[in-house]
Order: sequence, then C-alpha cells, then structure tokens
Amino acid sequence: MSRGTSPVAALGQFSFYVEHAVMADYRFLRTHDGVTRFARVTVVATESEAWSTALSEDVRQLGAVYGQAIQEGLALAIAEQNRQNGQKFAIVVTSLLETAIDTSTDAIECAVAVATWKSFGEEKRDVTISFAGGRWSAAFEQSQVHSEPLNAASVAASPGVSSTARNDLSPAVPDTRLKLES
Repeated sequence: MSRGTSPVAALGQFSFYVEHAVMADYRFLRTHDGVTRFARVTVVATESEAWSTALSEDVRQLGAVYGQAIQEGLALAIAEQNRQNGQKFAIVVTSLLETAIDTSTDAIECAVAVATWKSFGEEKRDVTISFAGGRWSAAFEQSQVHSEPLNAASVAASPGVSSTARNDLSPAVPDTRLKLES
C-alpha cells in the first residue's frame, strides 16, 4: 500500500495525479482439494464526495470474462465501508493478473474485495476468505450475519450511494470513465 501525491495510474493513453491516493494490491492464491485458484488485483482509491468506480484499459479488456466478479468484489468492500464509516472513494482497478488455468470468477471477486478494502486504508485481517459450496468467498465479520449475500444490487440500493454510483455498480461491465476532480 502506498500513499502520497504521485502519478498513480496510467489509464489508456493518459496518466493522472491525485492527492492522498492509496494504491493497494492483493494476491489471491488458494488451493482446495488439489485445485488452485489465483488472481492478483491492484486498486487505487482516493477520498471523494461520491462513490465512483473505473477500470484501466487493461482491466477493461478482461471485463467480458470478469466484469461481474469485479463489480461483486467492489460491492462487498463498498458495502462494508458504508456500514463502518461512510467515507466515499473514487476507485480505479488498475491491474488484474490472471492465468488461463488457475483464475476463476470467485478468485477475482475475493482479490478485488480485499485490494479495494486495503485501498480504503483498512487492514486485510478484517476480511475472511473461505471456501464453501464449491467457491471461494470474501466476507467481513459483521457482513456475515446478513441472510443473503451482498452484491452490486444490494449495495446500489443502500443509503449513501449516489445514482451515479448505482450505475457504476450495475452487474454489467462497469462504466470506465474516471470521475476524479481536482
């Protein structure tokens, strides 16, 4: 995790500068019953007046395969952030490393959730990764008491999420326009 004023990401053909951005990454590597799952995700977040999400050009190219999983991972971290303190962030998923054999949507979802949570300045230890029902999942202690899993739709309906952010959290491949203001 790194903080400061610096060029934090190259998106497509341009770079941008933000103050107090936090870049965090997470490498998901788990094996269950001889089956290994892998994903590595990097996320940059900066405090904002409204939630927004974006994908770098490289990540956007993987959106057809992993778009839903990326949004579900973002939704999980955003829901927990709303529950705990409500600080909003502009989030950019800057990189996603996958392998053709070992990467699955559940690995992506977990890696995005943890990297996003860390980009909020929180600790990885706050997230529990578990295997049940044939898939890996990430959960927060308090979030585990919900009777239904958190997803993009439930976050979009939660208080404090703007209509712009609701569009960004739709289950489809997200809007990739960066919404950072100086």
